Amino acid sequence: MSIDLESQIRAIADEAFAQTTEVDIDRVDDVAAVPDGRKLSSEEIIMLSPNDETSRTISHRTKLLAVAASLVLVVAGVIALALWQDVSDDPAPADQPAPSTTIDNATTIAAVDTAVLAATGERLITAFDTDDPDTVEELVADDAEPISVFGASTKSELLELFGWIDASDLQLELQGCEGREPDQAQCTVLQSNAWAAAAGAEPDEGTMFMTINDGQIVAMRYGQPTSFTEYFEDFYSFVRQADTAAAEQMWATESDGRTVWPVLDDDSYALFERYTNEYIDAQNE
Repeated sequence: MSIDLESQIRAIADEAFAQTTEVDIDRVDDVAAVPDGRKLSSEEIIMLSPNDETSRTISHRTKLLAVAASLVLVVAGVIALALWQDVSDDPAPADQPAPSTTIDNATTIAAVDTAVLAATGERLITAFDTDDPDTVEELVADDAEPISVFGASTKSELLELFGWIDASDLQLELQGCEGREPDQAQCTVLQSNAWAAAAGAEPDEGTMFMTINDGQIVAMRYGQPTSFTEYFEDFYSFVRQADTAAAEQMWATESDGRTVWPVLDDDSYALFERYTNEYIDAQNE
């Protein structure tokens, strides 16, 4: 574009210069001869002229050249601005993504990932609280380990928990889930059940910890509220006093001789339902 502009500028200036010098050269014949009688040539007259017509002519040509250059540059600037506006207003091609409006793409991706982790945790807790074993079956990997949730240590035992949850009227009310990089979810719940409520226990916070890979839970652990230990011991003692054999069918004792977890079978569930009702009646007397 610079070569084209220069050519245009020179063409305008040359045309103006030709018109001016033509008039000035015609006046040469009127100049007096030199003392030796020889008539000066046109070139000599121009060079010796006291008024320096050549300087004025060149000055005039220079002015025209400057004016022409300014005009051309102004026009070129207007055209360039119009072209830039046309390009900037065009939408991005269909095969190219629009420019990102996020400040930090890495931060955005991380936010999405942790949101997915939290959502997976929320689905699991809601499934336990609404008696939905199908969702637990979907979310938990077949080979998930370790698992430690109310004594369940495998996926199959986790699914069997639903019978005990129903018999004990266990409730896990979701309070919120948080996703943590790279693959963790932590959900806070309010835990309560029928026999604890009968003993005067207020719902208390428990925490479910999960490791999630490709949308599936591959490890999980539940931390019960410590306040429930006291109420559990009272209920456990009540059942043992009523029927030791029944207590042994309802709970299995770990190798430490102190920790007990519910037995996960239909006979156990029936006994939990029976003694939960009896315990509630005893508390209300």
